[in-house]
Amino acid sequence: MAAPIIELKDLAKTFSVHVAFLKDMPLNRWRYEVDPAKRQGVADMMHASGELQKQHKVGAYLSDVAAPYVVK
Repeated sequence: MAAPIIELKDLAKTFSVHVAFLKDMPLNRWRYEVDPAKRQGVADMMHASGELQKQHKVGAYLSDVAAPYVVK
């Protein structure tokens, strides 16, 4: 079954925003690609700022399921 089409006027009413606001809003660019370098950068930043107590290597957290989506 296809997802129902929601009209902008209905979204505007649901979220209490003006329709013009929604017309100018860009769509999300959903992607499945995993860029280990970008994720490692975030992990390094979190470690440097004290959010992570120890250094983490992103490769240790990528499962076999993610393998086809890893950017090389």
